[in-house]
Amino acid sequence: MVPMKLTAQARRAMFRKLRPTSRIYALVVQAVLVGVVVLFCYVVYETDYDLDVASHRRLSNSSSLLPPNVFSDEQMKHGAVLLFVFLLLYMFVGIAIICDDYFVPALEEVIERWDISEDVAGATFMAAGGSAPEFATSLLGTFIFTSDVGFGTIIGSAVFNILFVIGLCAYFSGYPSLQLTWYPLVRDASFYLLSLIILVVCIYDLEVQWYDALTMTCLYIIYVIIMYFNEKIKNFAISFEAKHLRWSSSGKELEAERSSKSSGASTRQVVPLENGGADPEDPSCTDRVNDVAAPGPAASVKEAWSTSDGKVEKPPNVDDAAASRDKGEDDEERTSCWPDLPERTPGSIAKFIFLAPLLYSFALTVPDCRIESFKFLYGVTMAAALAWITLLTFLMVFAAEEICLLIGLPIPVMGVTVLAAGTSVPDAITSVLVARKGLGDMALSSSVGSNVFDINFGLPVPWLLSTIIRPGSVVKIFSPSLPIQVATLCAMVLVVVLSINCCKWQIDKRLGVVFFILYLGFVIEAILLEMCETWSCF
Repeated sequence: MVPMKLTAQARRAMFRKLRPTSRIYALVVQAVLVGVVVLFCYVVYETDYDLDVASHRRLSNSSSLLPPNVFSDEQMKHGAVLLFVFLLLYMFVGIAIICDDYFVPALEEVIERWDISEDVAGATFMAAGGSAPEFATSLLGTFIFTSDVGFGTIIGSAVFNILFVIGLCAYFSGYPSLQLTWYPLVRDASFYLLSLIILVVCIYDLEVQWYDALTMTCLYIIYVIIMYFNEKIKNFAISFEAKHLRWSSSGKELEAERSSKSSGASTRQVVPLENGGADPEDPSCTDRVNDVAAPGPAASVKEAWSTSDGKVEKPPNVDDAAASRDKGEDDEERTSCWPDLPERTPGSIAKFIFLAPLLYSFALTVPDCRIESFKFLYGVTMAAALAWITLLTFLMVFAAEEICLLIGLPIPVMGVTVLAAGTSVPDAITSVLVARKGLGDMALSSSVGSNVFDINFGLPVPWLLSTIIRPGSVVKIFSPSLPIQVATLCAMVLVVVLSINCCKWQIDKRLGVVFFILYLGFVIEAILLEMCETWSCF
C-alpha cells in the first residue's frame, strides 16, 4: 500500500492558489454584512432615533489619537454614515490583501530560512499570519480606543470559526459527508477549552491583572511546546485510543495499516491515515488511497508519496522534470512587484479600479517576498506589512465605532458580529474551497488552530504590555456580558466536538445546519446581552 501525503509546502501552495478566488467570494459576503449595517442605519433614519441616547454608547475614552468627528450627528444621520460604511468594507478588503500577498509570504520565508519545524511554525508564525487582524484589533482596543472592541472581535471570530466555518465546510463540501481525523480536532479543542476556562476565571471580576495576562501568555508557550513534540504525542494518543478507547474507527484503521504494510496489500477507500506521519493539522494532509484514486475533487490534488519508513519518494511513473514542474506551479513565483493588469472584461476592469489604490500603495511601500530577488528583505516586508495591518485595522475600528455611535449599537456587538465575520470571511471561503477537494482536516486546521493563538496571544499580550507600561494598573473589561459570552463559547466548543464524535468524526449537511443555528443563537445572545442596560433585565 502506498499512502498519499500532501506536504506542508504543497498545502501552503494550495491555499495561495485558492486565495484569489476566495477573495472574490469574500468581497460579496463582506458587502452583504455591510449592507446589513446600512439597513440598520436606514431604520435609524426612519424611526428618528434619539442621538442623545446613542452618544453615551461610545465606549472610547476620547483618546487624543482618534481622528476628530468631521461630521455632525445630523449629517451622519442623513447620509454621511455611508462614507464610514464604505470605509469599513474597503478596510476588510485591504487587510485581506496585505495579509495574503505580503505578510504570510514573509512568514513562510522566515520558516524556511530559520528551518523551523512545521508543527511549531503552524502554531506560531502561520497562526500569526491568519490572526493578524484580530491581534491588531486587540492591540488598538487596549491602547487607542480603550474599549472592548478587540475582545469582542476575538470572541466573535472564535465563534465564527468554530461554528460557522465548520458549518460552511460541511454544507458546501460537495460530499455526502466529510471525513475528519479525530486527533488534531481533539488536541486543539481540548487546549482551547482549557484556555477559555482560564480566561473566564481571569475576567470574572471585569479586571485583568498582570499575573492574569502572564498566565494566559504562558499557556501559549505551553501550546508551542506541545506542538514541538506533536509527533510523539500523536503516535502515543492514537495507539492508546486504538487499544483502549475506540472512540472512532481509528483502531481498525491502525490494524489495517499494519497488516497492509506487512502483506503489501492495498485498499480502495479514502480514509485519514492515523499511523505515523503528519496529519493535515500538523500540518500535512495524509490520506490512504488505492492504486486507483477515488472519484471526487480530492483526486485532483497534487500528491507527494512517502514510504512506510516516512521517507518521501516519487512514484515510479513521475520523473524529476514533472516533479519540478509541479513545484513550480505550486510556488507561482512572481517576477514583478506591480499588480497584474486585469483582463479586458467589465467585471475585471471594475475590480481592478476598485482595488488599485490599495494594490499600488502596497506595491510602493512593501517589498514583495514572492519575488526571488526580494526574498532577503523578508524582515522589512514583515515590518511594513504589520504597519499597514495596524493602520487598516485602526481605520476599520474607527469606522465601525462611528457607525455604532449613530445606530446606538455597543461596539462589542459590532466586534462580535460584523468585525469578526468581516475579517474571517476570506479564511472561511478558502476553507470551503479546500473542503470541496475532500481535505476536511486541512479545511478546519486554520479555523480551530488560530483560535488558540487569538485567546492565548492576541488577548493577553496587549493586556500584559499595558500593565508593564503602566505599573500598578489593571485592564478593565467594560462589558459585563463578555464573561457570559466566553462561557457560552466553552459550551459551543463542547457541543461541536461531541456532535462530530457522535457522527463518527464526519460532518455532513445536517450537522452544518445545526452549527448555523447555533451560531445564529450566539449572535442573538450577544446582541441581547449587550443591548440590555442593567443586569436586572435578566
